[in-house]
Amino acid sequence: MNYDEFKTYVAEQLTQYFPEDSSVISVRKVVKNNGMTMDGLCIFTKEHSASPTLYLESYYQKYKEGRILADILSLIIRDYKRGLINMPKNLKNDFSYGTLKERIVMRLVNYEKNQEILKDCPYLPFHDLAITFRWLAHQDEIGISTSLITSREIMHWGITTDQLYEDALSNTPLLFPPKFISMNQMAADYGFPIDSRI
Repeated sequence: MNYDEFKTYVAEQLTQYFPEDSSVISVRKVVKNNGMTMDGLCIFTKEHSASPTLYLESYYQKYKEGRILADILSLIIRDYKRGLINMPKNLKNDFSYGTLKERIVMRLVNYEKNQEILKDCPYLPFHDLAITFRWLAHQDEIGISTSLITSREIMHWGITTDQLYEDALSNTPLLFPPKFISMNQMAADYGFPIDSRI
């Protein structure tokens, strides 16, 4: 089964778990940092107008490594449920700016390599980089989940890029406080060999 067949199969099989009359299953291209494009699976139900995004490439890799399709479908459903549980309750159906305002953060990206993303989102130039804005959906010891704020969203909210910047400037150091670590620790965190002379 090639990748396109895998995507079709997964979407079709999920309709048996999430009935069509009460849910919408979509697979859409998501442009990530530096021009990388991935296939994001979202499942919207009557109970939840928000959905975690599950990237199908990782599940297809498991299929190629020998996992059976039934197991992969179970993994997808499990990961969807976990993602939904981890979303803050007040964000599941309320995406007003008043609700998200304290979760807005900034993120630096390479300007040249992210032209496709920058076409559709508010940003501020910063040297050879661009300051983009995201809202924090979830954060724990494993990692974080954020969503890029697009031009459509700030139009809907009736706010400006300057206001986004002001809120992100306040929130970012609170949600992601700076910390000092040694070069050895940084190298170890990224899996590089440690130089005992440092």
